[in-house]
Amino acid sequence: MSQAPFSKPDVSDVVSSSDVFKIHSSLNHWSRGRLPESRGKHLFGIVIIALLLLGLQLTACGNAESPLGSTSPTSNSTSQSSNPTITSTTEPTKNPPGGTTTGPTTGPTTGPTTGPTVVPTADPKSFTVTEANITYAFIGTAGQQATIDTSNSDFDHPYIDVTYGDPTSSTPAGPIDWSVSANQNWIGLDPGGGSLKFGSPLRVNITVTIPKGMSAGTYTGKIVFSPNTSGNNHDDVTLTVVPSGPTVSSINPTSGPAAGGTTVTITGSGFTGATGVSFGSTAASGFTVDSDTQITATSPAGSGTVDVTVTTPNGTSAAQFTYT
Repeated sequence: MSQAPFSKPDVSDVVSSSDVFKIHSSLNHWSRGRLPESRGKHLFGIVIIALLLLGLQLTACGNAESPLGSTSPTSNSTSQSSNPTITSTTEPTKNPPGGTTTGPTTGPTTGPTTGPTVVPTADPKSFTVTEANITYAFIGTAGQQATIDTSNSDFDHPYIDVTYGDPTSSTPAGPIDWSVSANQNWIGLDPGGGSLKFGSPLRVNITVTIPKGMSAGTYTGKIVFSPNTSGNNHDDVTLTVVPSGPTVSSINPTSGPAAGGTTVTITGSGFTGATGVSFGSTAASGFTVDSDTQITATSPAGSGTVDVTVTTPNGTSAAQFTYT
């Protein structure tokens, strides 16, 4: 806040109203009448000195009351006018580091120099089954895992390769979700689906497990991949179930005369379609396939202990018979 400059009192008014002046006037009057002239001059000199001291005191008081330490309105005004210059040049340096500034040194930017990263989308047309529209053939017996039937299969391996895009492409597509399924429960596929990165290889393994009790014959199935935009992302599967080989579990009786002619009952499984029964190296005098689990045969002449062997298109099996 600016203050009004100090106004000095008029010395004549102060002196005329002071007690010192009044004393001086009385003394001067008294000296004229009663004191010698020399003493009057001496007293007058003392009064003058007192007045000078009073003037110095008044000057000192004026300086002390001035808010800017100046003795005149001119010097006070000059000092005040210099204050804005000092404030504007030194004020920013008084702010603490990291403090609030009056504003940015440069204007704001218009935005990021580059846009957000664009994630490429999946390309279903690039998902291709390499070994598509072909036939995988398997063969086996009921209750067993079938094996690849190379004589009837387009490929000699039980797997399917898939490609998704060119790994050297300069504009790769995004990952794709895929799956594969079969229309028969005896066809197993591993893996069965997932997410595939562009340019990554994929191989799906095929397994065929023949259920127990599955009748002999030929069966077909189909494997289909998704996505299937081309319409060719599928393969065929054929399964040939053959009867299991014969199994001889027991014979009755287990012995007979050397002359032969003993009727022997053979018990087991897989006897359907049996083509022969032998005692050692000699064929049975005759045999009848009663069922898939039983055969009746007549022993030929022989000696010693021999194998009674049942032969079918799927194999052979035997049990021992002793001639007595």
